[in-house]
Amino acid sequence: MTQTIHKLDRHTIDSIAAGEVIERPASVVKELLDNALDAGASVIRIKIENGGIRLISCEDDGRGMSPEDALMAVESHATSKLVTTDDLHELKTLGFRGEALPSIAAVSRLELRTRKRDAVEGTRVVVEGGELVFSGPCGLSSGTIVTCRELFYNTPARYKFLKSDAAEAGAVADLTGKIALTRPDVSFRLDRDQERREVLYTPGNNDLLSTIYAVFGPDVAAAMVPVKGELSPVRVSGFVTTPDASRHNRSRQIFIVNGRVIQSVTLRAAADEASKTWFMRGRFPQLVLHISIPGNLVDINVHPQKLEMRFWDERIVFKAVYQALRSAFEHGAQFIGVDLSGDRRSPRQEKLQELIPQESLPDDADSAARIAPSLTVKKIKRDGESPLESPDVLGKFVEIDTVCEEGTSTLPSSNLEIVSKQKRREGTYRQTQFPTSRSIHTASEDLPYSSGTDRTP
Repeated sequence: MTQTIHKLDRHTIDSIAAGEVIERPASVVKELLDNALDAGASVIRIKIENGGIRLISCEDDGRGMSPEDALMAVESHATSKLVTTDDLHELKTLGFRGEALPSIAAVSRLELRTRKRDAVEGTRVVVEGGELVFSGPCGLSSGTIVTCRELFYNTPARYKFLKSDAAEAGAVADLTGKIALTRPDVSFRLDRDQERREVLYTPGNNDLLSTIYAVFGPDVAAAMVPVKGELSPVRVSGFVTTPDASRHNRSRQIFIVNGRVIQSVTLRAAADEASKTWFMRGRFPQLVLHISIPGNLVDINVHPQKLEMRFWDERIVFKAVYQALRSAFEHGAQFIGVDLSGDRRSPRQEKLQELIPQESLPDDADSAARIAPSLTVKKIKRDGESPLESPDVLGKFVEIDTVCEEGTSTLPSSNLEIVSKQKRREGTYRQTQFPTSRSIHTASEDLPYSSGTDRTP
């Protein structure tokens, strides 16, 4: 049977568009927060129930909308942020596509209430499944309240992929915290479920460190050092933690470019390269970086959810972030009283170092010069690192050999036995001795483990 081409109906078009923008409750919250910030809000309150599946409410004290704009806002591709394609190159707002409210309304029961500051009354608009149900006046203080109920009630295929209420609520809290870090001058509040349990509150005092304190907690804020740098036309500012507050993943590396939280391989690579000298392998700093780049040198219109951004020259952006972080790490000691460049060996590693008899080395410089080399430690490497830097080093062999010109030097008597756990289990160990009054040589042999009792497993 030959299939003919036909035009999709409006409901199907809206559902497809909504699927690209709205994936879960956190996606709804992001779009509503972007609209509230673009409206000039200074206080924003989010309420969710059942992880945002049953209810999401966003209330702000922004400019509000007229009745005509309120009706237009729920129409597809309607926006006040741009007029022509040229405006895309100089974007100063978070939203610009005109898809937020229509996409939300297509997969939920949406209620919009809004009033401009100079208006006598507000406007109420109700849309269910993309269909306008009600429009009329209402009483309301200035600002906007958007309520989204029963998310994905008409798209069961999308609904079944939602996670548990707790997981969805966690995603909402995580996203709200990240957006709060983009605007420390705005107060954010997130309440969860009907008991109005406050999950997040930021003061809105225009202090980034205070916002970090509210989002990540006092321990992280106390470990932060300031970051500041500029490589024209890129400016970098923010905070980064010192090595003692590192994490095993990059989940708390927040890159904010021109007020947007974005994911960037370039920025992440710059942070990794700048921190690898101070941080152990597999550990990453927590950071919040605000990066300012002229709008005509970036392109945000590359991802449906605006999570990615193209830079006109990634090398300059990389270098600006790298240099700013390097400078912060190098000068971090004066803020926290920690020597970042000093010896960072663990107590276990220091204990191993004490096992090596340093007193056996000659003090005389001429005698030491005749030893070529005086003492060589053959270290069994693990994961490309020295065992002296490995937390499990006591379970590895460290075999000491000496090399010298025959008949030219002697060392004081000493016996060094470093027994591996593996050899203990096998009942043998390797012994290396340094005898006195004769040329240095290495004698080693496998001997049975004997101490008066049978230790064989």
